[in-house]
Amino acid sequence: MNPGFRRERPDKQILVDLIVTKPGLDKALSFANQLFLSFEDRDYPVVLEPRGENFYRAAVDEHEAPRKTRDDHYYNRLWSPCRCTVVYFGTVAIGLTVIEMAEEVEVRYIDGKYIREQDYIPPKRSRYAHELTWTTKQDYPTGRLCLQAYAPYPRAHWVKKWQETKKRDLGCQIKTIVRELKEAAVVIARLVEEGERQAEIERQKWEAQQEIRRREEAERRAAQALKESREELLQIIDRWGRANRIEQFFRDAEQRAAGLGDEERLRLLDRLKLAREMVGSVDALEHFLAWRSPDER
Repeated sequence: MNPGFRRERPDKQILVDLIVTKPGLDKALSFANQLFLSFEDRDYPVVLEPRGENFYRAAVDEHEAPRKTRDDHYYNRLWSPCRCTVVYFGTVAIGLTVIEMAEEVEVRYIDGKYIREQDYIPPKRSRYAHELTWTTKQDYPTGRLCLQAYAPYPRAHWVKKWQETKKRDLGCQIKTIVRELKEAAVVIARLVEEGERQAEIERQKWEAQQEIRRREEAERRAAQALKESREELLQIIDRWGRANRIEQFFRDAEQRAAGLGDEERLRLLDRLKLAREMVGSVDALEHFLAWRSPDER
């Protein structure tokens, strides 16, 4: 947390969207109350995000003036509610965030803390004096408020800010804010419609791509099944030829054994039986029945 700009982080998450320091809380609540009552008086209800809406809260940049070195990846540690604060113009919701703005101030580190450089008084110099100090820049609260309104719809980007100045209080701009937000509701409705149309185009494109992928995958599997089925069939044919040669060998041996004496014939038949058991089944039809065609794969 920046030592110059401390905001309290409430434990609760379901609160009105106010990003302010503790000293600036009363002022922010007073402005928010006036603004919300102005909406309510014109039948534009202000509510916390209804359940099931899945609204999107726009990012908050608390800096009153644009940063000199703009960082597109700027990230802050500010508290944020878990549900947006929105005002409804008919069916169109507009998100609201009240922010206490910050300004970049040059500060000096001295005696374990930071003070504004303009408040720093150099000590009287002596040959024994030694002071560890340096300057840097920190964000400090200004006490001035900013209202950020935004389209809370994921596919409708619209953000507008009204900033308080030293000469002009934000409360004086409430009528202008209400009028401009009423006009913006029409713009946001068109953005939402265009976003939904674009989302539908993207959905159809995605589904077409998925269909192409499914078709290509089906063709790949079919080609693979054909390849594997053909290879298996060729292996069965090879085994069939080998089985016929083995069977022919055993039959020839059995025929030759028939012309031998009893003792020698029995000994040869025993060895043939042992050989058959070692070789296993030579019935090629068993292998052919186990073969799977491409469609079966």
